[in-house]
Order: sequence, then structure tokens, then C-alpha cells
Amino acid sequence: MEYGKFLGAWSSFDVMVEVALMRQLRLTPREACTVFASIGFGAKFHILGALITSTDSGAKKYAIIQDAVKLAERNGFAHGFISVNPDGDQFTMVRREVKGALEVKPKVFTPLTMLRHEHLFLGKFEEAQTAFSISDEDLILYQREVESYAKPPQSPSSSRPQSATSFREAKKLSRRERRAQRKAQIAKR
Repeated sequence: MEYGKFLGAWSSFDVMVEVALMRQLRLTPREACTVFASIGFGAKFHILGALITSTDSGAKKYAIIQDAVKLAERNGFAHGFISVNPDGDQFTMVRREVKGALEVKPKVFTPLTMLRHEHLFLGKFEEAQTAFSISDEDLILYQREVESYAKPPQSPSSSRPQSATSFREAKKLSRRERRAQRKAQIAKR
């Protein structure tokens, strides 16, 4: 189904909100990455709203993001659960909410309705990008900058001990290690 594409689009939308905050607060990409790395989308969303809604133009921009968030139903996907019918041709997203009483809201998606859901969300996403003057290239550049902060992976030979070449050799090695541990315990006494 289109669920994976939708999650990818949501991830890019989250990055767009982060770039908007970075620009609003005049942060460098590294500063933005440091500040927002441990902050969930909801907090970033509300912080951006608090910063920009004091003007009419900021309130209009934030309303677009609010519409996109509502349309996406991201919390339902992230915090609800999904059950797939036996044929695999549709799934049900089940959202649960407790505000005085338990409320369970199922919503059925077929490939066509998921595609429509994604399409509507992408339309609002694009509208938000235009309102905030954030291009796809801006998102890619920010993501690449953040990725550049990653440490290079260790080579396989330095990250783990060399493996034995056969089960018999591994068993012998294990026996030797146990004997060495026992000897070390006895020597401590």
C-alpha cells in the first residue's frame, strides 16, 4: 500500500517545520540539529506557532501547517494501530482516545483511499513550502548537512571480535574463555 510513501512524506514535512524554525530563530543547521534532535514534532509545531502567529501573515502560514497536520492524521498512524485484512487489500487504522471516556475510531484505507490521503496531504505540504519559501532543494541541503555530522561507521574488523571459522572452533574458544574466567575468579580469592 501507499503507507510507506505517506510516512516518507511526513518525515519531509517534519524537516520542513524544522527548517522554518531554524530560519525563524536564525540558527545554523548544526545549531538547529542540536536544538531539535530530541524534540518531537508536536513541540516543534507548537513552538513555531508561538513564534509566528503574532502577525497576520504568520498566522496564515501557521494555519496552513495546522491544516496539513490535521489532514495527515499522523498521530492516528503513529499512535494508533493498524490491522490488515486477510486479503491484504485494505487496512484499518484504529485510533483510541480518552478524554473523560474511551473513544475508539476505526478508519478503513484501501490503496485508492490511501493514495487520496497522501495526495491531499502532499497538496497542503506543498502549500506550506510555498508559504514559508522552503524548496525541496532546501530540505535536501538541510538533510545532507545533518547527515554530514554522523561519524563514519567503524570497519567490521574493528567493531567486533574475529569470529571462529567453525562450530567446533567456536565451542573450543568458548571453553577456553570459561576456563580463563574461572582461573581469574580463583586468583582473586
